[in-house]
Amino acid sequence: FTAKYTPSATISTDEEGRVLDKKLLQAMKLKIDHTDDVVVSDVEKKTVTQQPPLPFSLDTLQIEANKVYGLSPKDTLDTVQSLYEKKIVSYPRSDCNYIPASQHGDAKKIIGMLASGDELVPMTDAADPGISGKAFDDAKITAHHAIIPTGEKPTGLTENEQNIFGMIAKRYLVQFYKPFVFEKTSYKLAVGDEIFVGSGREILELGFRVVEKEEQDAKEPVLSVPTLSVGDAIGKQGTSITEKKTTPPKRFTEGTLIAAMTNIWRFVAADNPNREKLKETKGIGTPATRDTIIAELLATENKGKPIEACLTKKKKELIPTDFGIKLIENVAPSLTLPDATAEMEFSLSEIAAGKKSMTAYIDEIIDVVNDNIRFAEAREFPLVESEDAVPCPICGKGTLLKKFSPKLQKHFYICSDESCVLPEDGRKMFYEDDKGKPIVEHCPSCRTVLRRLNGKNGPFWLCAKCSKTYNDKHGHPELKK
Repeated sequence: FTAKYTPSATISTDEEGRVLDKKLLQAMKLKIDHTDDVVVSDVEKKTVTQQPPLPFSLDTLQIEANKVYGLSPKDTLDTVQSLYEKKIVSYPRSDCNYIPASQHGDAKKIIGMLASGDELVPMTDAADPGISGKAFDDAKITAHHAIIPTGEKPTGLTENEQNIFGMIAKRYLVQFYKPFVFEKTSYKLAVGDEIFVGSGREILELGFRVVEKEEQDAKEPVLSVPTLSVGDAIGKQGTSITEKKTTPPKRFTEGTLIAAMTNIWRFVAADNPNREKLKETKGIGTPATRDTIIAELLATENKGKPIEACLTKKKKELIPTDFGIKLIENVAPSLTLPDATAEMEFSLSEIAAGKKSMTAYIDEIIDVVNDNIRFAEAREFPLVESEDAVPCPICGKGTLLKKFSPKLQKHFYICSDESCVLPEDGRKMFYEDDKGKPIVEHCPSCRTVLRRLNGKNGPFWLCAKCSKTYNDKHGHPELKK
């Protein structure tokens, strides 16, 4: 068995307790290699009882399905909705992980149905319907209870439905197994005046782990430790230094992003006074809307029309697009902070509980809106040029960008180069929109770009160079051939 060096107060470490000076560790290793006495300085044994994981809510199901099967949150919701419509599982859009105590009596029927099925759910024969664990808690039931099997026998399921039903059924099933019990031994070894620590465990009762296997970290395998007593001399087999490099935090997947949205308090600074109270809220969105939020960020079209996506997906990882980054940079920080909507939810819950007045909250929101308007007015969003953008016919450097006029209630185009003007009169050019394309017309005589104007008798077209005018016909100049 092994033990890891614990740096003393005189050893310099980073904020996570890692020693960065390799030479210092090499000197420490040399010192320890020449020290024969390794003595057990402390031993602590305790019995640890681990209860089964709770049944699934929608968000925990989406997280697990993404991790195990790579399903998107939307695919998971669609699948569990289909199972619900087939009356195989309970209501899917639930944020609750608990079951009413009154439904404990259904366990025998549901377990019996699972036992008579195929290999979707293993080890049903060891489940004890008489066990009533922590999942059966009326005090923690919200609008709906956890997602569980109804007792109806599943037939004709698709592959996704089989996988999702198997997960829901297994998580329900483990509620009727005994807890996982093990004895944990923690120890300290003294090598001269240096201390090494470690731990190991002995399984006493496998319990629900028969069904729900434990995910062990390969980097830190569970150790089997012999019987140790304080003062025991330990034979030292050798020492080694593990050299590693830090890596950036992993990018979000759809599953880990759902988890982050649910537990948004984890992304708030430790000294933020709102951190603890945010634990009481449901985070960003609801179990029924989080998959839609992510899907809209990934979307490249809306109602059949192309739009700029804020996120793209590479393998399972979510990567912000240039457009998404520019969008965040041009929105007031008060709306982009991870805890923004969670704080709003908390305020609403305070109002519902009578701890805060609605008038005070509305005043706060008005201030936020006004701050955002001032922020927006002081910035100009850098519109992203599409691949099929039309080059400016005047300067040739910019491209024609589509904009919208709230006053005229219509789209128009303008050059992306702010300094671009028509050389003949020094005025900016605005181009009409025709089914998503700018209307660019030239004078037949001098090839100058024509400007569309509104006269007493309706619109007409003018050449700023040779002063010729042309009648308007269906939004285009009527040019003689």
